[in-house]
Amino acid sequence: MYSELRDKYSNVRSASLNEELGQIQYVFTDKTGTLTRNLMEFKIAVIGRKLFGDVGLIANDSERPPQVEKGFIDP
Repeated sequence: MYSELRDKYSNVRSASLNEELGQIQYVFTDKTGTLTRNLMEFKIAVIGRKLFGDVGLIANDSERPPQVEKGFIDP
């Protein structure tokens, strides 16, 4: 991920990364690319109330699930 404000890319420096990954609730994948090409590409992540990735991939208002509003997930 890239921060335009700081002009920096994220850098993970955590020895407890495996434990922290246990906090992830959902991982959605496309089995075609993952299985045939052994490739998983980052598309979208919501961390806290901030959206990272391509906002255009989020469904339009009529298709959006009720808990997702304008790209953010309400707790």
